[in-house]
Amino acid sequence: MYYYIVNPTAGSRQFEKIQDEFLASLKLKKIEGEIARTTTQGEAKKLAKMGISKGCRMIIAVGGDATVEEVLNGIIESEKAGVALGVIPTGKNNYFANLLGISDWQVGINALASGKVRKMDVAQAGNYYFVSSLDFGFPLALESIFKKNRQKLNFWKRFRVTLDLIEKFDPIKLRLKVANHYWADLEIFAGSFGNAFFFNRPESFKISPDLVDQKLQALFLHPFEQKSLWYKAWDFSKGFYRSIGQFSLIKEKRFILESEQEVSFRTAAYRFSARKLNLTLHPKALSVVIKPQENSSQGP
Repeated sequence: MYYYIVNPTAGSRQFEKIQDEFLASLKLKKIEGEIARTTTQGEAKKLAKMGISKGCRMIIAVGGDATVEEVLNGIIESEKAGVALGVIPTGKNNYFANLLGISDWQVGINALASGKVRKMDVAQAGNYYFVSSLDFGFPLALESIFKKNRQKLNFWKRFRVTLDLIEKFDPIKLRLKVANHYWADLEIFAGSFGNAFFFNRPESFKISPDLVDQKLQALFLHPFEQKSLWYKAWDFSKGFYRSIGQFSLIKEKRFILESEQEVSFRTAAYRFSARKLNLTLHPKALSVVIKPQENSSQGP
């Protein structure tokens, strides 16, 4: 049974504009099911658990990245075997759907009808689960300041704010544990963590059809030398986050990252207040509906 969790406010209320055509498409493809609408942030997770408790084994997020992450967390927390996640993008930000090859809601419906499912590794930050990436460190602190003063800051003021923050920003202290027998203490300026598949951004699943074999990936930006602060502030002011400074890259099937201090972080959907990080791989993979390849047979 299909269980559709719709965020009616996603994408400037896109679902309202397509509702009649959407329902007609479900009927045509013979994938009709129960439709539940969210009314508040976080409700999609509760609805996912409710759908699973009713015996539904295909839970579909109809919305943007936030809706997808909430539904995913509901599926993982239910601990029910045989449940798959479907995605029909109707939000402003549809990063996860695009990476699955699902470019719009019609493609999402066709993917559901095909029944093409893949297992996917899930990362976790404490008791929160995600399938793309998680970012933390200096860029988030800087973006918060820019957003609060969006109308007041020209480039030179942004540069001054950036330089001041670089000089004051304390490196994040992390402990890296690999394969339960190796560990290292790190001091970094910023970091990204998640499934390597989403960092590589392949155009199709022909490149990597077995997502449970993907490695976790961590990308670290090291603290800057004092003599280079002006140059780094200049680049950060222009938004060149990924081309600045020295990076370290780690790829392993399983490792753990722990922070000594509280750190703010964000996923593709949400930003989280400061807390101690504990990042690793969830022990069970998630079944996800993907867009079938052209000229390929249908079915899981």
